[in-house]
Amino acid sequence: IENCHIGTSENDKYLQGSSVWTRQLLKKSRVRRPSFLKQPSRKLRVCCIIFSALFFLLASALVTMVTHLKSSEPIQWSDGQDEPNPPQLPDSMVLLHPPQNDQAADHLNEILQEYSDPKLTLAEFQEQNPSSNIQFPEFTHTSAKHFSNQRTALLFAPGEYPNIDFEVGYYTSVIGLGESPDDVQFTNCSKGPHVPALDKFTDRPPNGSGLNTFWRSVENFATNPAEGMHWVVSQAAPL
Repeated sequence: IENCHIGTSENDKYLQGSSVWTRQLLKKSRVRRPSFLKQPSRKLRVCCIIFSALFFLLASALVTMVTHLKSSEPIQWSDGQDEPNPPQLPDSMVLLHPPQNDQAADHLNEILQEYSDPKLTLAEFQEQNPSSNIQFPEFTHTSAKHFSNQRTALLFAPGEYPNIDFEVGYYTSVIGLGESPDDVQFTNCSKGPHVPALDKFTDRPPNGSGLNTFWRSVENFATNPAEGMHWVVSQAAPL
């Protein structure tokens, strides 16, 4: 068969009479491929593609992790020491400590008023609205900081904070730094950290409203104010 040129003029006569025998011989002489060399099924091909993609992603993640671990050397500061403890905080984060006496408590209250919503006193409102005769409270917090750029996190170190009362304003988070809420306690206070109804002179006077009071949060501290804890909010204000 190797020396036979099928279809050439020299062999036409020879193969013409034995074409059936030749076809059968050619059929028998075919070399069959082993089963493992056969065309893989579609499901097998899809599984191989998925496995290859997952392997590539896993390998990439491992390389990234190893690279990060190798590059995460401790930061050396100018004095050759590690990062200071407590760390150097940005202006948007304020670390506060328990007051040691009444004077320190008054000073802390003054600091915290800076992060509360603005106040409008009754005298200021009546000066602008002399015809008003509703029995208003002495003052009200307003929603004037509704669209301000100020963002603040008030961080309270573990300890006891007596006689501390402050309103939690827009874009302000109050966070206790203890391992449990009881590690940071507001004691002997009237309201402690709180949120009242806003705009009591202009929004459903004299009651105010909580429909425009949001974007603030408190967490991880204990408080037991004499007047109870007020949290008059609408949304985006987790407690």
